[in-house]
Amino acid sequence: MNICNNSKLRVNSKGIIKGIFEDKYGSRGVQKIKNMPIFSIPVEWSRGPCSTVSYAITLIDYDAIPVIGFPWIHWTVANIPCYICSIKENVSRKSNCFIEGVNSFSEDYLVKLNDIQDFRVSKKDAIGYGGFAPPDKPHVYTLKVYALNTKLNLTKGFFYNDMLKSMKNRVLAEGTFEGIYLNS
Repeated sequence: MNICNNSKLRVNSKGIIKGIFEDKYGSRGVQKIKNMPIFSIPVEWSRGPCSTVSYAITLIDYDAIPVIGFPWIHWTVANIPCYICSIKENVSRKSNCFIEGVNSFSEDYLVKLNDIQDFRVSKKDAIGYGGFAPPDKPHVYTLKVYALNTKLNLTKGFFYNDMLKSMKNRVLAEGTFEGIYLNS
């Protein structure tokens, strides 16, 4: 039976306990490139409308704005096939089922931010999930899943703004959840 949901997507993560992301998904985790955490969160969502062709995901830290002047992009994922409604933990950088964009740990973004040199990685290493590392206080992280009426014309290592442009007038439904990661 094919159930079509024409409203908001329900989104959840088993990596959150009582509103807080588990340590392994951020700076207290053990899997890292330089100091950038790379053990990605699990995500699951309800099926989108019947005309859904693909899904896309964004994971953003808006609490970073007062600290560095812009929202921190932790993960962008595109072209998840319509028959998939979940991503298991730690699949970033391993899956052939979707493509990933560049996160804010990329040296391309951080050229002028000398105080976060320790987290700066090459663009190649910044493709995929870059985990939570709030520098000043616990931050709230916003994950959105979008049901789209097309596959996006993007390639591995795309930038967030290119994703937003290609999704324009293509979103059928979306859902959001938020979780907190405690600072070290």
